[in-house]
Amino acid sequence: MLLVCASNLDEARQALAEGNIFLLLADTEQMSVLEGLLALVSRQAAPPPVVLCSNNGSEQPTGNIGWPFDEVILPLTSKQLEIKLSLYYSLFQYERSIERLRFENQLVEEGERRLKNDNKLLLQAVAEPLLAADLEGRITFVNNSACQMLMSDSDGLIGRLMIDFIPVDLAGNYASKWRDTCFYTDCVLAKVVVDFEIAVHWHGSERCWRTECLVTPMLHEGECVGVVVTLHELAEKSSAEKKLRRILEKDPLTGTMSRSAFDRVLSSQIQFSARHHQQFSLLFVGLDRFKQVNDSFGHECGDLLLELVAGRIVGIVGENCGRFGGDEFVILHGNIDSIADSGELASLLLLSLAEPYIIKGNTVYISASIGITDYPNSSRDSSELLNNAGLALSQAKSSGGNVYRYYVSGLQHHMAEELVQLNLLRSAIENNELTLRYQPQVDVLTGRVVGFEALVRWLRCDGTLVMPDQFIPLAESNGMLKAIDRWVLEQACIACQRWIERVRRPIRISVNISAAEFGRPQLLKDVSELLQLTELPANCLTLEVTERLLIDKHLPVREALQSLHNQGVLVAIDDFGTGYSSLSYLQSLPVDEVKIDRSFVKNIYRSSRSEHIIKSIISLAKDLDCSLVAEGVETEQQSGFLASLGCGVQQGYLFNRPMSEEQAMALLCSERVRAKCAGGGAVDLIAMLNDNLN
Repeated sequence: MLLVCASNLDEARQALAEGNIFLLLADTEQMSVLEGLLALVSRQAAPPPVVLCSNNGSEQPTGNIGWPFDEVILPLTSKQLEIKLSLYYSLFQYERSIERLRFENQLVEEGERRLKNDNKLLLQAVAEPLLAADLEGRITFVNNSACQMLMSDSDGLIGRLMIDFIPVDLAGNYASKWRDTCFYTDCVLAKVVVDFEIAVHWHGSERCWRTECLVTPMLHEGECVGVVVTLHELAEKSSAEKKLRRILEKDPLTGTMSRSAFDRVLSSQIQFSARHHQQFSLLFVGLDRFKQVNDSFGHECGDLLLELVAGRIVGIVGENCGRFGGDEFVILHGNIDSIADSGELASLLLLSLAEPYIIKGNTVYISASIGITDYPNSSRDSSELLNNAGLALSQAKSSGGNVYRYYVSGLQHHMAEELVQLNLLRSAIENNELTLRYQPQVDVLTGRVVGFEALVRWLRCDGTLVMPDQFIPLAESNGMLKAIDRWVLEQACIACQRWIERVRRPIRISVNISAAEFGRPQLLKDVSELLQLTELPANCLTLEVTERLLIDKHLPVREALQSLHNQGVLVAIDDFGTGYSSLSYLQSLPVDEVKIDRSFVKNIYRSSRSEHIIKSIISLAKDLDCSLVAEGVETEQQSGFLASLGCGVQQGYLFNRPMSEEQAMALLCSERVRAKCAGGGAVDLIAMLNDNLN
């Protein structure tokens, strides 16, 4: 701060010309000079304030100088002068700062205007069609390329809604509102870049474009304030780009959605259903025993089967289906009233998938299992929904397959308990906790035991005896049945050979073979090796198969049965009459024995229908020269009825319960000693044998 003194008008004029004067102190004793000075000041654009002061304490100044003084101080002391100078200097500095900021803001605004103009020119020059929209979906900017593509000028596009020309497919529902579109749900809300294909059809134009659309959120301080959209006509894309996109979006084998594509559709469906308070479900489809198809026919046929399965699923549910790897598919069933709607859909799928498939001249039968869960009752999270559907699928497979199951609360706990049981079963196999029990098959006409059926049991270390229906399904669904079947077959053959060597006559041993293992080529090799190892005559071994096995896969079954027949091994149909067998099946397959199911035997003298079925089975078996065995015989009346019709070989609690190998040996030896004492009939003989064993 510099003090400039002027004693006359010329000095004052020179000081004002040099500028930066922030305050004029005028002496009342220099009024003539003051009048001329004020005239000079009045002509300035921003005149400084004028303070009139006096050192002699005189009265107010006289005369008409035509100027409103900012302040009059009479008299002016040194202290007052210091304060006033400081005050007015601060005011001067403040005004200069304001002026400088105003000037700088003008420069910034001018720069921003130039930058915006430059950016617009740059965006206008970009070859790619670009447009921008605000949070309401209204177009705020469009470049020349986009105008050319949409055949309109900027005035005809800016302010219009994007959904006027871009119908967005959102999980099967065409959007009618901006906030329902993928642009909004995925880009604005999720703040991520979205890339997908759309159909562009501008009103008034006959053209329709399949367009790749890249939507980028415009963020300001972390919040989305709009979107930038880049359009690219797919007709201009190279074939390599198209192929890559198909690989990413579609499963290359079945043509259904890839897992990543399905995940995106599921996430969009969750957002859509949450806003509109809708319910949807997921159906997890898994083929039953698909591995057997690969083992029997080869992986090429397995792939062809998957293509046919996918075609049937898509034919029923449309495109809302994805392959999750292997033989598993996931279906999105949208906008349902209740989960029962998905149960009806699952029933339709099971019926369709169970129809036979013709693959390279082979007829293949396969079934499926389905797990169902729903939103929002099961979960509101995509990963948890998929997990719950998978748990329900596992439950369906554990139930035997060809069924659907709903996810219920607590199923995860049940599956965890099942995992514990699985680990215990695995340890049981490794630690030889499995054991065999043998139930006699008796010829009631001669009173002799002609054979035994081998029945597997799990004898836990605590002494608990676990029946097969409690662990065989668990072993089958987890790939452990092969080891169990091999062990049962080996132990049964060894035991039978011991009995034959002891009693010196043929004894037959019957072993159940699961459907999952029967078509396995290794089974035939295992049977041949075991017969050689144990030196058991082939005609002393009977392999029992279920009726369902006969229709699952005709050709592999026929080949396996023929191979066993060529070795001399006998084949029996277990539980005959409960499944799908018919005269045509028995005529075309080398079957040696038919076992009448216990469900018919127990209703003898209770149901005329059961009696008629038994008579028909016995007549059919005789016509085809098949031997007969009746299961579940518990009363003398049942035994007598069966014997009167010609079914003399029977097994059941009337004769004996399943027993250990040693007890079976004792039974055979006692029978040899007491055979001549059987005057009272076979039942009396068996009663004596049981007394002897006890």
